Amino acid sequence: MVPAAGVLLAGGLTLDSRYQVSEFQVAASAERTQWFLDFSDGAAWHVKDISRTDADVALDWVLLPAAPVGFVASEHFSRLNKVQPSVLPNASGRGMTTRNQSDTQLALRGRVRTSLAVDVGGFLKVGTISVGTGPLYLPPDRDYRLGRGPAVQVQWNFFPRTAFIVDGRYERFSWFGAHTAAGDSYRLNVAVNGRLSKVVLVNAGLGYGYGRFDNGTAFRPLDGLLVAAKFAWRPFIGWQLSAGYEKGWEDSFFTDYLTWHYGYGSWQRMLSSSLGLDVEGGVRFETYRGSMSTTDLFIRGEAGVLWVPNSWSELELGVGVWKRASAGLDVPGHFTATVRW
Repeated sequence: MVPAAGVLLAGGLTLDSRYQVSEFQVAASAERTQWFLDFSDGAAWHVKDISRTDADVALDWVLLPAAPVGFVASEHFSRLNKVQPSVLPNASGRGMTTRNQSDTQLALRGRVRTSLAVDVGGFLKVGTISVGTGPLYLPPDRDYRLGRGPAVQVQWNFFPRTAFIVDGRYERFSWFGAHTAAGDSYRLNVAVNGRLSKVVLVNAGLGYGYGRFDNGTAFRPLDGLLVAAKFAWRPFIGWQLSAGYEKGWEDSFFTDYLTWHYGYGSWQRMLSSSLGLDVEGGVRFETYRGSMSTTDLFIRGEAGVLWVPNSWSELELGVGVWKRASAGLDVPGHFTATVRW
């Protein structure tokens, strides 16, 4: 383990406007991780070179929400940074892979009674990926991804706070820039979201997908199975135990495809109305396959003390550990002191 110290600053905003004619929601969050001390002198990499800023913005608009036929529009923008895959040149832990993506969806919504809604429309996904942005790199390579296609979703609210959802989409995608490729894929998912009881919450989905590149290479990692499941148990107010698992795949900008398994869990206990404890951790296993192949294992854990002065803010002081282990390169783990607001 390599000791280091840093600060994590996070903030968020949610707006919700509901009228008889339209509904509008905005949710935005941003997170800055800044490493300012690094005690790994003489090592092949430095923690301070993976400081990053992540952001997420989601907008949803529904026109005529109670009418038999309405209109739905949504926009989801995200900026996500992660340590470069170990197979890439100069991937010694310095620098990040930065992905910016915009996902716009438009659809007509038909309602059958109040519990069943069917959305039929399409989507446009535009994204960029920058590789090698660390201070010891040459100017970063940049790739551009364009995805578009039709999408259908059926949602049945069989309980007031629980929904059964089936959605499918076909996507035609293209890569431009430092790497060029094109292909198509389809996905079908079935999910249940909401409360199973007064103390159990569930967000679980199971799906299948298939994709291929225009040159005939098919990517069907693990038979294309898609899994996203999260369960939370709240036996009483101020106590929650959560666990989740994700399994998925996507086309990659530098090789054929990426598959991943991600397991995580958390425990939160409020000792009083404003003071509590928080413990969380996760393990993510990534596999890249194609012209370039590698496996990366990411491990993280964190424990902290929570202070909740009011309903709109929260302060957490804690310690954490993070490590990446790869088939071709290990990035040593490090302990951190964290501050979140």
